[in-house]
Amino acid sequence: MNWDYAGNLWAVDMLRQQMLAGVTRHAYLFSGPPGVGRRTLALRFAQALNCPQAGVSAEPCLTCRTCRQIADLQFPDLQLVEVSEGRSEILIDQVRQVKQFLSLSPYQSPAKIAIFRDYQFAKSSAQNALLKTLEETPGSAIILITVDALENLLPTTVSRCEVLRLRPMPIPTLAAELGTRLSLPEERAGLLASIAGGRFGTARQLAEDPDLLTRREAWLNIYPRLTSDTLLQRLQYVETLFPKNDRVGARDKRRNLVGMFNTWISLERDVLLLASGSGAAVANPDVLETIQRLAQRTTPVVSAAAIRCLERAAGRIDHYMNSRLVVENLMLELEEERPSRL
Repeated sequence: MNWDYAGNLWAVDMLRQQMLAGVTRHAYLFSGPPGVGRRTLALRFAQALNCPQAGVSAEPCLTCRTCRQIADLQFPDLQLVEVSEGRSEILIDQVRQVKQFLSLSPYQSPAKIAIFRDYQFAKSSAQNALLKTLEETPGSAIILITVDALENLLPTTVSRCEVLRLRPMPIPTLAAELGTRLSLPEERAGLLASIAGGRFGTARQLAEDPDLLTRREAWLNIYPRLTSDTLLQRLQYVETLFPKNDRVGARDKRRNLVGMFNTWISLERDVLLLASGSGAAVANPDVLETIQRLAQRTTPVVSAAAIRCLERAAGRIDHYMNSRLVVENLMLELEEERPSRL
């Protein structure tokens, strides 16, 4: 009885026990890194609250019309709030619409549910607009919020919610889950678990979308070259990322760039581990020779500085800054922190 949810089963058990005891809270905050299962747990909770077959077990069937509608975000008593296409933040008008939605009686279920996805992108004005609703949520309503880190929210928002801090799974545990759930061979399951850093959602995406691994391989191949290229060569590489008549949409372009940056961060962290003499296992064991080669011609200080550059770039893309300028600025910063002569 785990809601068909992988990892953080303590959270599933806590939510079930609250339901069974009749002490469900009015607002929950699921925090954790992308791919760890924040959105999935919020949807499973919504299914458990509304599934006609959940009954005294608080176990959703996941197959009835209600469960399917919730999974597809088509349930009349469920509303999802997230950053809209072409926007960089969750706006105050979106919050006001949800407040109106929650003020109405449920259409066909015990509870009306609002899910705020990636709430770290909510403007301060939007967060402030939600505070009163968090404090005085209608009796038939439940608010579910997902966020990457609690520090990215107003303290008053956090204080009004039941907080569940979700963590990545141990690599061997995730590998076993992938083998069982996706019927993956042991070696492949172990590799994907390692690449995903213990995050089931990320590992599942890698397993189901071969293009993700293809792009990852290309990004892993280009980064070592960039570390030895001149600044001019690095800027020339930027040109290849933004070809004329590029038909890739803005959102897909940002998603690809964030994926590239995160892949480079993972690789550089492995380099840092080896350069500092740490005995910890690397996250990219399939390119261990590359990691060893890079570690031999850098220092922990330089590698750590490069990681900070890459993390800043990923954050800037997430905040919808001009993508090309972000990448060009990254190349300039890397020239300062990880000069090509190293």
